[in-house]
Amino acid sequence: MTSPSHRPGARAHRALVGAALVLLGSAASAALLAEDFNDGVVRYTATGVAGAVNIRPTSDVINTSSINGFDGFFPNGGSFLVIGDQAGGIGNGAPAGPSGTIIGSTQSARFALGSFGPGVHRLGVAFDFVFDTSLAPGTAQARNPDDFVVSLRNGAGVLVELLRFDDVLRNEADRRGRFSGEAQFALGSADQIWLDFGLTEYANSGDSAVGIDNIALIPEAASIALLGIGMIALGSVRLRRRPALS
Repeated sequence: MTSPSHRPGARAHRALVGAALVLLGSAASAALLAEDFNDGVVRYTATGVAGAVNIRPTSDVINTSSINGFDGFFPNGGSFLVIGDQAGGIGNGAPAGPSGTIIGSTQSARFALGSFGPGVHRLGVAFDFVFDTSLAPGTAQARNPDDFVVSLRNGAGVLVELLRFDDVLRNEADRRGRFSGEAQFALGSADQIWLDFGLTEYANSGDSAVGIDNIALIPEAASIALLGIGMIALGSVRLRRRPALS
């Protein structure tokens, strides 16, 4: 009699488990998203005003200007992502909120992260950012009410808000730097997830822009385990449905 551990189905299941463990080991060191914008490939979906989201070299005037720019925030060469500016230094007049209204105009860059299974997920997220405006301290308007928000989203809306600024003045130190943290969210069923960088500009409040670079998004152990367990479970179901050998 053939023992259970030597049946073809058992051997196939052991092979499946081994493959899943190899996958988990490789996934542990693999990023869901690693983007420095230097290869010229557009991996995001832009929303909002046409042309308001684009990739630029660090030599671009928005990064090198000491007036209405990012003031050399990205000094390491290569390229970076700009949201909310179309023609150079901040303050060129476009895009902005609809004239005469308090309704903002939102531009965003959205990065697809793939489908996540049901359960609790933990992701390590990091990126360089700058949020700046043409409105300087001492002007008649006290602050620019424009908003910059970074979030993880699914089809229903925001899952986790990673970073939020509801206003900005020129050259504010806390609105430029590197974000690094953990995001946790729970799903009841499999769903598509995106990392979203969004800038909302309001009318008659001075123009703003956002710069983004060196994005890294890495699944932590719990999320990797859910992926591996799901693969093993799927493989087991397929093996059970396989006709018995004569």
